[in-house]
Amino acid sequence: MGALPAGWTSTLGSFACSGIDAASVCALPLTYAPAAAGSGSLALGYSYKNNAGEAKTGTVNIAYRATTDDNIVATPSPNLLAVSAGSSTNVTVTFTTNDGNAASALSITTALNSLPAGWGTASTSFGCSVVSLGTGCVLSLVYAPMMADSGTLNLQFSYLNDSGLPKSGTVSVPYTAGSLDRGR
Repeated sequence: MGALPAGWTSTLGSFACSGIDAASVCALPLTYAPAAAGSGSLALGYSYKNNAGEAKTGTVNIAYRATTDDNIVATPSPNLLAVSAGSSTNVTVTFTTNDGNAASALSITTALNSLPAGWGTASTSFGCSVVSLGTGCVLSLVYAPMMADSGTLNLQFSYLNDSGLPKSGTVSVPYTAGSLDRGR
């Protein structure tokens, strides 16, 4: 038996069966214990003699994929707002994964049409089919307070991690709008 790809092992150094029929089993013990995310196909070649004594060969391919329990990280920019009432500030929230492996089905679960006073976005829904380190997605918001105010904008989101498990998170943007000073 030749060398196995990374993550694959067998308890046997070599493998052979004296004969196979309906009553016997010939099994190669394999274990897949990957150290990192990855995918591929394990090709195992074999040879045998059929019931007519003719030499034959074949290959069995075992597809494999190792996933991660990654998280989506949401990063607001700016991450703290201190503005004057009557001003308008663009805010972006960039979603990426913490390990560069892909997550999917990102959606904002907070109602974007019910944001706190002064906050707005061009769309009432937001989502990305794939999120990773190199293919992050960006939510654009505007903070345009008309009067003095302060608080924290909290946006909840849900997604499927690289392993396909459902997860959720929250991004928070603290904000303060100072009052208009008209020189009184």
